[in-house]
Amino acid sequence: LKEKYARIPRQRMKGTAHLGWKNRLPDHKDNYIQVQWFPTDYGKVFMSLWKNYQKYRASIDCHHPYAFISFHHSALGNPYTINAFHDNYANGLKRIGLESSKAEGLDPHGHRHNYGRRLKRAKVDPLIRKKCLHHKSLDSQLPYTGSSQQEVSDELTQATQQLADPESKVK
Repeated sequence: LKEKYARIPRQRMKGTAHLGWKNRLPDHKDNYIQVQWFPTDYGKVFMSLWKNYQKYRASIDCHHPYAFISFHHSALGNPYTINAFHDNYANGLKRIGLESSKAEGLDPHGHRHNYGRRLKRAKVDPLIRKKCLHHKSLDSQLPYTGSSQQEVSDELTQATQQLADPESKVK
């Protein structure tokens, strides 16, 4: 990176060029992570989108190795910034009639929480969930696998019905 492109790693950059992942657990000694798609069909969807993106990406002259770039005329070919990603994400939601909402999982990081919850609902072993989320500690997944407000409400409704049922052993 330094020799070929005269750049430092993005996790050491400042400002909008900075990117990073706190306390991740790599899957390999070369410090990379492997994505575990769940449901597995999501990987097929991503690959289709990735191939299409690569066609556009290949037509832009860039002086860096980063996969994701800006297609905006004022920054064409520059590395994609986290701010641009967040803006594009919010604009994409608006185009389909939704608003960005962390509580509803409609923000970029919310997808990570939804991924953890899907793994838990599917009864994936906590050790496997830890690996999928690339956490160093089992406890790190707790915020990602906590029950949603709807799940809490559903559980309490079911418990209330059990209490009201004269045949129920719960009293």
